[in-house]
This record gives sequence, structure tokens and C-alpha cells, in this order.
Amino acid sequence: MSKQYMYRCPSCKELNDTKENNCTKCGHWLLSTNYPPEVVTVQTSSNRTLKRLLFSFLGLVIFFVLLAVVLSEKGQNTQIATSFIGLASLASWLVFGILWIISLVRKNGKAVMNLLISISCFVLLIVAFNNDATPIETSSDVADTQSEKQVNNNSTTNQTPKKVEDKVDSSPLSKQEFEELHTTPKKFKGRTVEFYAKVFTTPERDKNGVYVQAYADPINRELNTIIGYNDPNFVISSGDYIHVVGTVSDEFKGTNMMGGTITAPMIIATKFELSDYITAVSPTIKSIEQNETIEQHGYKMNLDKVEFAENETRVYLTITNDSKESISFYTFNAKAVQGTKQYEIEHNWEADYKEPQSDILPGVVTDGIVLFEGMDIQGGDVRFIFEGRSDNWSLDFKPFEFNITP
Repeated sequence: MSKQYMYRCPSCKELNDTKENNCTKCGHWLLSTNYPPEVVTVQTSSNRTLKRLLFSFLGLVIFFVLLAVVLSEKGQNTQIATSFIGLASLASWLVFGILWIISLVRKNGKAVMNLLISISCFVLLIVAFNNDATPIETSSDVADTQSEKQVNNNSTTNQTPKKVEDKVDSSPLSKQEFEELHTTPKKFKGRTVEFYAKVFTTPERDKNGVYVQAYADPINRELNTIIGYNDPNFVISSGDYIHVVGTVSDEFKGTNMMGGTITAPMIIATKFELSDYITAVSPTIKSIEQNETIEQHGYKMNLDKVEFAENETRVYLTITNDSKESISFYTFNAKAVQGTKQYEIEHNWEADYKEPQSDILPGVVTDGIVLFEGMDIQGGDVRFIFEGRSDNWSLDFKPFEFNITP
């Protein structure tokens, strides 16, 4: 502990700093050889404050020890109390450890006491964190233990051993549960799933299988999912759509390129196959096989079929140029009418549907999809209107119109 030396005035007994030449109270000459001041040692206020702080730490540790004992006797969870004991013990251990080092340096005789207190706080710290790491015994655990004891008692009485096994729920996930799976994967461990997804990273492989990371919601690029399949030779690439049937295995935790935390369910696939955009993202609700052809001056346009989906309408066309001149077809001129509503064409860059060629030479056949937004299949007939031209400007072309009944 640090000390401070001061002069005690021989006249008025006032304590003065050793830097003073005259008493601050009576003005006596402190450097006089006839009446020299008495040199005294005093304890500074900072040391007294430190003492109070240290005893406060010890009091805090003792309080939480007593609290843990009381809660334990009442059968309650002591995890919170032991956590506080650990924190208080850690703080006290650090403080008294520093004091022990200071005592060794200054050789003031307090090293042994500070060392013993520091060791005591360290022991409390170890005990507290060991208790804190002990799993909490819940009421269901107690019930399971009592049930197992009852089974063992019955086995002893009846001399018929019985094996107690935990029942694992392997039922399929509902749509709502599947969305919840991506926030709390461990809750659904062992459950079966079936879904479509889009791979968005380069697949990884080892001798046991292939592993991909995919969006189970490709449209919004959400519901990140880790999928493993026990075939290392399965051919798959980033951007592929897949159909997965499997079991929830565990929870994956990692970091992305920005340093953010990633939490995703891990699925062990029992069925793993390539799919396509339409099947995975925009499945057909109703398909109309029309197969109707309209011909003008050797320009043949055939409407093969129409697929109605929830978010889009797909019109399949085949165009044949049986004329002697080049013909043209441009999708931006296409329109659809249902009732009083007119629909313009749309583009789906994610699906990347094949479109009919624009400039068509004589004898060429081209086909593709013209895309419109989703329509109401209960909304009545739909009229599709397309336009075509020829390099022979003397030829008159009317719009190619097809009427469809959903």
C-alpha cells in the first residue's frame, strides 16, 4: 500500500506537504533547524477508496453465493446466480491479482494476503462457470427420468425388460412450417421436406457426396438452404433448378463475404433431381392445347398452346415462312385482351424463355414463347393479337388473332 510523508508543524501541529517551506496555518518556518517539523507517514484517501472498492467486490461475491445456495435449496434454476458469481469473481480475481503484483514490487508485507484472496476468487470463478455450463434440467427432463424409473421398476417386478426410445417426428413439413424452418432449423430436426430450389453457389464434393447451397424461394432469392446428396458424381452447376426430397439434418451457421452471420437448415436428400424454371417457380395451373394455324401470303403462324400460371401466361407459337420473301415477327407488337382489360407483353429475364426469331428467311421454321402477365382463368375468353410483315411491301397483312377459352 502506498504512503505519503508530511511535515507536522511544531507550533500548531498542522500537517503540511513536504513541498511547503512555511506552515499553511500559522506560517512557522518548517525548514528551521532549531524547531524542525516532525516527519509523519499518512495513508492517502485513494488507498482508503480502493479498500472500500475491494471489500465491495467481496461482498458482491458473497451475496451471489448465498443467492445461489437459497435458489438451489428451493429447487429453482441457479444458472443466473452462478453467472453473476462468475462475473464478480472474475473482477475480484483481476483486482487482487494486480494488488499481489504491486505488493511484490513494493515489498510491503501484503503479498501473501492478496495472493490468497486472488486464488480464492479464481476458485469461485471456475466453480461458477462450471455450474453455468451444466445443462438445465427442465420439467420434461424430470418427467422423462421419472417415467424411465417407473419402467425400470416394472421391469424388475415383471422380469420383462422394456426398451424406452424417444419418438422422432418425421412427418412432412407444411408450407408455414417450411418457412419457419429457415429461422429455427433445430426445431424441425428429423422432419421430412419436399421443395424446389435454385442453386446459387458452385457445388462442393467429397468422396461421400455433393453439397449445394440453394434458394428455396428463387423469385425473392430467400430461404437459403444447405443440401447434401450421397452421389459425388451427380452433375449439377450454379444456376440449376432442383427438386429435393429429404430430411432436416441440423442447423448450419457461418459467415458470408460481408462478415454477416448465416443460419440455414441442412437437408440430407433422399431424392435429388434437376428441374426447370416453370416446374420450380411458375407451375402451370391450366394448359390449353390450341394447335391453330393462320396463314397469310405464305406466312404461317401456329398457336400451339397456352399455359396459365399464377404470375404469368405463356403463349407457344410456331412460325413458318413458306413465302419467297423474308418475313418478320416482333413480340413488342403482341397484345392480349380479356373482357375489358388489355395485356402487354412481359419479359422474364430469370426464366430466359426462348422467343421466336424476329427476321425469318424463306423456308425457315422458328418457335418460342410470347409472355404476358398472369390472367384470370375464370375471367372468360382471351383474344391474342400478333402482327407480321414481309419484305414484299406490296403484300397486305392483317393481325393474326387467336381466341382462347380457358
